[in-house]
Amino acid sequence: MNNQGLTIIELLIYIFILSMLVAMIGIISINVFQSGARTEAVQEVTHNGRFALQKIGQLTEAAERVEDPETEGSQLQLLVEGSQITFHESEGVLMMGEDELTTSKVSVSNLNFKRVSDNSIKVEFLVSLLNPENAPEYEFSNYFSTAFTLN
Repeated sequence: MNNQGLTIIELLIYIFILSMLVAMIGIISINVFQSGARTEAVQEVTHNGRFALQKIGQLTEAAERVEDPETEGSQLQLLVEGSQITFHESEGVLMMGEDELTTSKVSVSNLNFKRVSDNSIKVEFLVSLLNPENAPEYEFSNYFSTAFTLN
């Protein structure tokens, strides 16, 4: 007699192999999601920090003089084409006067401006991605530091 059916052992082996494949696909999918989320976090923080530094740099280089800080402080006041421009942090947002330089997706802290010489300013700040769910893949901060010279 020739049985065409599966034995219980064969069925269990097929189920085991199938469940292992499904588990591997699930793990790969999770890793892809976490990598994408991490990349998104790095890009958001980096974009905000670089944009802020670029804007501060452009205006510092075009400034006639630095009015504040005298030595060091959390605010930078420049005189550019007869207008006073102020950079400061307000509730985690880097501001240029009343305009926001950073997005609502990040928080700025440890903002510091230091007068290195009569015509040079060192700028330092920390940009962190806001992560209300405390998801580890979205945890990212970057410290930005550079110096600019008035022309």
